[in-house]
Parts: sequence; structure tokens; C-alpha cells
Amino acid sequence: MTWLGELEPPIDLEFEGIAPPEGVDLPKGDKLLSLCERGNPRGFIEYPAESPVFFIKHGLAVYWNEVLAQDMAYRELRKLGSSVRVPGIFYACRTMQRACKDDEAEAERVRGIVVHCLNDLIRIPVAAGSRPAAIDGGRIRHDVFDCRVASRHYENVNQLEEHINYPLVKDLEREPMIFLQEDWFPANFMRDADGRPVAIDFSETSILPSSFAKFLLWDNRFGITIRGRVDIPVTEGVDNTMALLHISGLINMGARSFSEFGYRVAGGDRETQVRMNESIRTAASNAVDAEAGTSTVASIGSSST
Repeated sequence: MTWLGELEPPIDLEFEGIAPPEGVDLPKGDKLLSLCERGNPRGFIEYPAESPVFFIKHGLAVYWNEVLAQDMAYRELRKLGSSVRVPGIFYACRTMQRACKDDEAEAERVRGIVVHCLNDLIRIPVAAGSRPAAIDGGRIRHDVFDCRVASRHYENVNQLEEHINYPLVKDLEREPMIFLQEDWFPANFMRDADGRPVAIDFSETSILPSSFAKFLLWDNRFGITIRGRVDIPVTEGVDNTMALLHISGLINMGARSFSEFGYRVAGGDRETQVRMNESIRTAASNAVDAEAGTSTVASIGSSST
């Protein structure tokens, strides 16, 4: 699969992921771009029966976070021995999505796939001491925030709680930190030709306290009800789900005020935010799997075998 889009953070990068199959010559750079410009001869598909070696995805709605989050999900689910599949990335990737049917049988089929995928994705281990952030170290990506992106970086969960500044939000730092792919649009989950569940589209993925996942079960903006079917880890006596639901509307309606307030609480000062931005850029540039490249994200991913 191939991604072509703007990077986040805004620096030039290339991504080298898993090794391609022996004897497969994967297109890169200008050759890859030229293939994408020819258009898609297939039209919109879910999963081709012939199991191609790789897919190509390109367009503007592609984030660097999606590349790193999907690669992390691919590698960690394999370590867990999970039956949930995620496409591996050779050089970049994305698949097409298809709206599901309206009948209840189809809806329940999709719900089952979504639940299976989410239950295993949430099991992906998170390093101790991880701060709340996108997988690439950037700002949190979640529906609680305006345009699904936090207005600043946070060095720890306490800073996030202080910024939210809502009395009902308490003890966020005591909640388990989880790998949260929060774009639960039904077409982001499917089954392959062998019937195994497949999860795609990891652009909206972050490390967050578990109540942020429970928030999504109640938010239900995609019309798919799976409450009570996803096993989200919790800390006894701590639950900020309802508080997040209450405050999310206020955050979105008063996005400018919320953003300005964030720069007045701990860690929001310009020096700290600039330092964190530079740290993210340095880490991205020095990462083993990321080297200096062009300003266009171009990656090729496997069919997740």
C-alpha cells in the first residue's frame, strides 16, 4: 500500500518498514508517484480476491502518525499472537473503504468485526511512563478536541487534566494508558478472503488514558453501538467517561478559549512547547525506520500476511 500526503510533523521523511517479499521490486520516489497519477483501474474495492503483493494509497488526507501507528499495530499484534490482521508497511499504504449496508444482519456482522479488532488493538502494550500523545509524538488526536487534535503537547497526564480544568475529571493519571485507534468508522474494519478481521486507517491513533476509549463507546457518532462489548482496562474507583462527554462539547464550542488557557497552565509555555516540537522532529529524523526524503509521504504496505 502507498501513502502520498503531507507529513506531520512538517519535515521531510521517508519510511522503510518491513522487508518486501524476495524478488519483489517495489516502486519508490518518482516511479511510485507516476503509478499513482495513472488512476485506479479497479474502482472502489474492499479486498481483492487475488491477494496482491501490495496496495497503493494516495491522497491529501494522510498523516505521518497513521504510518507509525499502523506499523506499531502490525508489529505488536504479531508479538501478541493475535488473529487480528493489520496491513504491514513496506514503504507506505492505504486501502479503499466501502459503506456497509443498512440491514441489521450486515450491521451485526460489521459490529462483530469492529469489536474483535478493538479488543485486540487495545491489548497492544504501552511503555511505562508514556505521555498522552499521538504515536509519532505529536499532539493527541481524539474527538474530545476541536477538529480531533489537541491544541498543545502534554508532558504527562496531569498536565492534560489541568488543561481540561473540569472538576468532574479526576485522577486521570491513575487510569491505564492504552493504544487507542479512535476512528471507529465501520468501513475501517473488514475481513479478508480467509475470514480474518482486518483493521485499517490509523491516522487518528494516540496513547491515552482508558476513559478516552470509553468516551467513544458513548459518543456513537458513526451509528454503530458496541457498548459493553469492548474490554477496556480500568482502574477501580476511577472513571472519567461521563466527565469527558460533558466537557467535550464545551471544548469544541470554545476552542479558542480552551487553546489559550492551555498555554497558561503547566507545560503550555512557549519554551516547553517549542522544545517538545524540536524533540519530536529530532526523534523522527533519527528513527531507525525514517530517513530524510521528500515532502510527500510515499509508503507501500503488505496485505498483512
